[in-house]
Amino acid sequence: MSDRFTIGSVIVIEKLETSGAGELYRGRQSALERDVMLRKLPRDLLQNPGLVDHFHRQARFGAAVVHPNVVQVHDCFAYRGDHYLVMEWVDGLDLEKALSLGESMPPGVARCIAAAIARGLAELHAHAIVHGGVRPATVLLSRWGEVKLSGLGHARRVGEPEAPPPQAADRYTAPELVRGEVPGPAADVFALGTVLAELCEHAPPDRRGGVRRRGLLSLARRCRAPELARRPSAREVVGELERGLLGESPGDRRAELAAWLWERGILRPEPLRAGNSEPIEAPELFDPGRAEPSTRVSAQAILGEAGLRLAALGRAAIERAARIRVLRRPVSGVAAGAVAVGLVAYLASGSDPQPDGDRAEVPTPSVSAAPPAEGGNPALVGFVAHPWAEVRVEGRAPFLTPRAEPLELEAGSYEVVFDHPTYGVVRRNVRVRAGDQVVVRHVFPKALEPP
Repeated sequence: MSDRFTIGSVIVIEKLETSGAGELYRGRQSALERDVMLRKLPRDLLQNPGLVDHFHRQARFGAAVVHPNVVQVHDCFAYRGDHYLVMEWVDGLDLEKALSLGESMPPGVARCIAAAIARGLAELHAHAIVHGGVRPATVLLSRWGEVKLSGLGHARRVGEPEAPPPQAADRYTAPELVRGEVPGPAADVFALGTVLAELCEHAPPDRRGGVRRRGLLSLARRCRAPELARRPSAREVVGELERGLLGESPGDRRAELAAWLWERGILRPEPLRAGNSEPIEAPELFDPGRAEPSTRVSAQAILGEAGLRLAALGRAAIERAARIRVLRRPVSGVAAGAVAVGLVAYLASGSDPQPDGDRAEVPTPSVSAAPPAEGGNPALVGFVAHPWAEVRVEGRAPFLTPRAEPLELEAGSYEVVFDHPTYGVVRRNVRVRAGDQVVVRHVFPKALEPP
């Protein structure tokens, strides 16, 4: 674009907002092929050496902690008299904006978000850093279900007497801070408890989630205990929340959060690109009233970054596939499945599933594969099973899921067997054509039942 310009090594794509904390830009470091957030220190603060020093200390804090639940600082530099931070770009919105929409939230999603915040705090505390500003506005949610702590503008070393810029007291402020004491890790836990209580306000109880919600509220009360000694540590909060997640993998948790964001219309999968073409907008692709079925199914061939990332999210997106809404419009089962797995459709089965001895197969949905690409390239076929399975494909050695690389299969029909010692055996005939890029997936329903 003609209005783009360069600051240091960053190509500025757009200006996002201006606040007392400085100007924010979305940019790109082309040498590293990554998007970044660029923050500029307000010029009126340059006259205060202490604030400039704190700006650089904030950068060092963010660079010292490399963790999936903390926004990382990539660089800090001066350019033409201004001071900048280059930070990790999180493609989504903050929790405050998400909650302001008033959408109901399943207790499981609330637990996932709180656990991610607690993990980020535990990592900061392990580095002897107090965040000092845990608020919904400093919790970022990406469209892919990531949760990251940002806003280290009030961070300090544990026990450090020098105060960063003051922050007005609010419901997230621990009692000891109101009394003028030096903030410690327990103050972050108090703020976390307040955020957790606010998440519960958006998680109305039901017959299945009521018990889990009450457990979250009890944990929130302990985090907000007036006495510091009664509050759990961030690491202990992580342990309690993780136990409630019943061993779900990080990918499953991200998938559950992403599915909630999508089906509530808070965020949506970004437009996908086919080769070098223009973006394919989701409403055109998934609205059954505006697109022919063949157009929707052929989207399976679009395997860009978005498709691969969505496919990696796991079973929670599959479980919710039939309920996904794009821009709050209901979509068909075919389109919903395409959204949930990032346009990687299930392969068609050529015959009805057949039971194997005493261990009966549980049928799974399927979608016809997309028209093949030009040429005679082999098909790339990935295999996914929850919780896991031994997979046997005709003519290939057995292997266990998850499998990192897809199999290369020549065009034709194959018998595929998913075998789990507890949940049974699934047999199906799968047809692939030259150039197909697809995923064959099976979720054992009994594995999803509560213990």
